[in-house]
Amino acid sequence: LAEKKYKDAMDQAYEADSKHDFSSMREFLSIALDAKPNDETASKLLKQLDDREIKEGIKNEQYRVAINQADQAIESGDYDSAFAFYTQALTIDPSSSHAKAKLTEVKKIKSDKEKAAESVTKAEVFEGQGLMEKALTELRKAELLDPDNADVKSKISSIENSIKEIADKISNLKTTVKESLKNNDFDSAIFACEELITIDVNNKSKWETKVKSLQAEKESYLEKLAVIQDCRKKVQEAAFNDNWDEVQKNCRRALSYDLTDDFFQRYLEK
Repeated sequence: LAEKKYKDAMDQAYEADSKHDFSSMREFLSIALDAKPNDETASKLLKQLDDREIKEGIKNEQYRVAINQADQAIESGDYDSAFAFYTQALTIDPSSSHAKAKLTEVKKIKSDKEKAAESVTKAEVFEGQGLMEKALTELRKAELLDPDNADVKSKISSIENSIKEIADKISNLKTTVKESLKNNDFDSAIFACEELITIDVNNKSKWETKVKSLQAEKESYLEKLAVIQDCRKKVQEAAFNDNWDEVQKNCRRALSYDLTDDFFQRYLEK
């Protein structure tokens, strides 16, 4: 009976050992020694258990410290340190589901922050090129990836203000172009379009084409003024000399440029 008791207690002790249940293992070894006092195997295992419990206690304390430091690092936003401490905790206890889950969480946060930083860099490049809408799109991505980043929020606000200011400038310059052309002020219209080339970067080619068009219109307009001025002078001289064929010729020439000119219409009627 004692032998069976001893054998069963040892079997249970080994089972408890496999589960790292040191408290139960100690109890089963004590039962085994009750059944077979001074048993060398049970006594040796009991002594080893004392050493293992000491080591396990140190290990558990190291694990606890590593986890606490990692948790504090996360709270302070120091994800690099958090990653290091959770890795340390997992090295101490590879079976820790808490350390594994936290390490996965920190890896995701770090990855998102790196992606957010890349988007911020792209936004800065776009901003330098004057492509504010594209810059804002990249900053929106960064905000989603790193929602607690105050610097990103500040940049978004700044870009939004810049976009509004640029929109207002574009609107005012368009009005300048329109009003200048009403008065045949081609120089002011061309100058406004040249400013639009640098400000309205999404429509740069449009304004470049407009500048060329206005320059051609300006040349045509100046040519028209020169012709009309020349015709006016010749009409007055011809009328003074009663040379009505010359008057008629120059009136028709001038009216081919401007049918609404009363001066030439009156002389033509005469």
